[in-house]
Amino acid sequence: MKNLAQIITELRDQRGITQEQLSVLSGINQAHISRIESGKNKPTMPTVFRLCKALEIDPIVLADILAEEFRTYIKHNFHSKISVNG
Repeated sequence: MKNLAQIITELRDQRGITQEQLSVLSGINQAHISRIESGKNKPTMPTVFRLCKALEIDPIVLADILAEEFRTYIKHNFHSKISVNG
């Protein structure tokens, strides 16, 4: 399952920009972006919105990507373990 950090990294890579360029576009310190992408820091909602704007992705689309990752994770990790007979 991809997490937010991995998705942000993928979106940045797809757009062909570096963390430094994302820093300039978003106004977020490059070291902070690095920590977010590595999973060491969890971004606040305002930070996620700034990253979305810089990456030119609607925050709702990002939420949909995360929701699909969650649905896939649940499908593969829980549904097969639930017994119909209890």
